[in-house]
Amino acid sequence: MAVPSADELDRMSDDELLAALRAYQDAYDRRTESKLLRVVTEQLAASGELEADEEPIKVLFDPYNYPNGWYYKERSARVYLKGDEEPFLFDFEGDEVSGLLGTLSYEAGEKTELVVNLVDGTVDHLG
Repeated sequence: MAVPSADELDRMSDDELLAALRAYQDAYDRRTESKLLRVVTEQLAASGELEADEEPIKVLFDPYNYPNGWYYKERSARVYLKGDEEPFLFDFEGDEVSGLLGTLSYEAGEKTELVVNLVDGTVDHLG
């Protein structure tokens, strides 16, 4: 797929330009969500905190109000296991997860959370 040139973009109507922008953003968001799902799964599996019969089903990331705005934080994420009502807290590590959460924080706010569903492989903003 060829990226439109600056001249081609200039010739688009406002509606066409917005549609293209949304399509690119949606594709980028899907890619970022897929990467977050992979990193979350890998870090939980490598953590040694799960028993062989424990199956994580979802992870909730809470927002934090930093000086430059609301962002989902990788520390103290709530991990829910199949069959358990209470989550355990888990600190995800590394620049990759921080960057992915930062990218997905465009909807973060005081009463939101980012949910990584490990059963159906989705990432949703709630709140």
